[in-house]
Amino acid sequence: MKSKNNFKIGDRVRVVSLPNSFNTENSKIRPGMTGTVKEIIKGCIGIEFDEYMGGHDGNSWLWSGKKGYCWNVTYECLEKIDKMKKEVIEETKAERIGTDKEVINHPSHYTSGKVECIDAIESATNRLQGLEAVCTANIIKYVWRWKFKNGVEDLEKASWYLNKLIEQAKGEK
Repeated sequence: MKSKNNFKIGDRVRVVSLPNSFNTENSKIRPGMTGTVKEIIKGCIGIEFDEYMGGHDGNSWLWSGKKGYCWNVTYECLEKIDKMKKEVIEETKAERIGTDKEVINHPSHYTSGKVECIDAIESATNRLQGLEAVCTANIIKYVWRWKFKNGVEDLEKASWYLNKLIEQAKGEK
């Protein structure tokens, strides 16, 4: 168990765990959250978190912080992080945000190789209309990503659209 001597007021800390008895229904404290030590008391440490977590504003007669950002956490649930780690955490958050945008705009299961799936679909369907265009686009999409996303399920979906396209083509004759 960590002693309070490991922490000083002003230290940067990260929540590494929550005790079993911790009431998470009324608080938004989660492992990974970071903050600054504002108070060291028997059994726990007063933390002002970097993000809103539904807490209080500190124990006003001992310390105060931003309302809703403060909570007392037991020593064993915290680890000290140095300034270098804080910078890495901030970079990781920024990368995660960038990654989230990439997942939406350029998901990895559609960007393997030199051509993006959407570009191939656009080229393959530019002279098709209606159901032919929809079926062709979905066949390409599911065959393109099957190995990287849903496996056989995607192949079955591609097969369904291929059968639908075959029915459509036979009906036109």
